Amino acid sequence: MKIFTLKLIIFGLINLLPFLVLEISSRGFSNYSNPNSEANLFVIPKNVKYDLVILGTSHAREFSNGDNHQVVQAMLGKSFLNLSKSLAGVLPQKFYLSYFFKEKNKTEKILYFIDPFVLYSIDANEERLFNDEPFRMDVLWGLAENGFSKTVIYNYLKSNISRLKINPLAWLPFEPNLGTKNKYRAGGDFKPIDVKLLDQTVGNYYNGLDEQEFSKSALRLKNIIELAEQHQARMVFVIPPTQWRIDPGKEDAKKLMFDLKEKHQVEFHDLSESVKNPKFYKDSDHLNKDGVVYFTERFLKPILNK
Repeated sequence: MKIFTLKLIIFGLINLLPFLVLEISSRGFSNYSNPNSEANLFVIPKNVKYDLVILGTSHAREFSNGDNHQVVQAMLGKSFLNLSKSLAGVLPQKFYLSYFFKEKNKTEKILYFIDPFVLYSIDANEERLFNDEPFRMDVLWGLAENGFSKTVIYNYLKSNISRLKINPLAWLPFEPNLGTKNKYRAGGDFKPIDVKLLDQTVGNYYNGLDEQEFSKSALRLKNIIELAEQHQARMVFVIPPTQWRIDPGKEDAKKLMFDLKEKHQVEFHDLSESVKNPKFYKDSDHLNKDGVVYFTERFLKPILNK
């Protein structure tokens, strides 16, 4: 019996060793920041106070791409951490915000660029992959506890083990998603969008209107608001601007947001049609650098500096 127990312990240690290496190695990096990485676990610090935390999808990430982060900070006169992520729904954003607070960080306000399409999308929520994130044991448990799919958990483990096989130092050669400085300035790489293609572009974001997923997203938004309240942070929700002529989920999303506003005294602003000039976009729905500057000056500053 003692021999069996000893073998079991040795087997467990051997299998845990790769994960311990990954955990230790990934926590050794602190030189990543919003402009050079979408891997949020690398940029979430400990015991830091921000004026603002930003949540959302790639529409919110534009405010940190390249030198946009520094530009927007200077314009707002506020320090901020951007936890948005491409095609990330309410569930992964709730996860990142919870992790931010778990690390004993603080913020006065949370600005959530809420895209209607993510409220209906299981791919943006339970199925949103974490493959670019470093391994953390508490993150692994958190993914399971928060209802992420088995596929997400499996791929999170697989992607990290693959890095360890390639290089024992695991995260040392990790290349963050670098922003390209001034890439999308109007008059540079800007190209007008064919209006006939706009409706097709919207369809790429929607795979039907899943009412069950919408109900889950509504509850998760309520959880985010409660989390903010627990940490004395004020919530501000904004539907970001796009060039889309139609958005099939927007009206129900607005009804939900007005309901949350009434019940929880949060701010909500529908700015989906606030930027009309196509010169401020790099594609059908993402602001370019000039668009970020224009939107920040015209809309974000008045909203956040109340």
